[in-house]
Amino acid sequence: MTPLIFEWDREKALANQRKHKVSFTLATEVFRDVAAITWPDVFHDGDGDRELTLGATSKGIILVVAHTDRSGMLRIISARKATPRERKVYRG
Repeated sequence: MTPLIFEWDREKALANQRKHKVSFTLATEVFRDVAAITWPDVFHDGDGDRELTLGATSKGIILVVAHTDRSGMLRIISARKATPRERKVYRG
């Protein structure tokens, strides 16, 4: 299994931490969740393809993480706690 490599903008990470109380470091944990669900972010209208991943951290916190692939690195764009509806989807 190839190890995942993450990157993010430091200022964006700090702003995300203040707004959503979720660090990008914590957000990386959803990519180790075998039950995580990933889908295209169809509402993103900027350059490049963006995806959303719904998954749980090692402590069971369910997050939604927006990200993109940049030359083999996962660039985290934002992360927040899942809504009740999203948690229901995750739990199936």
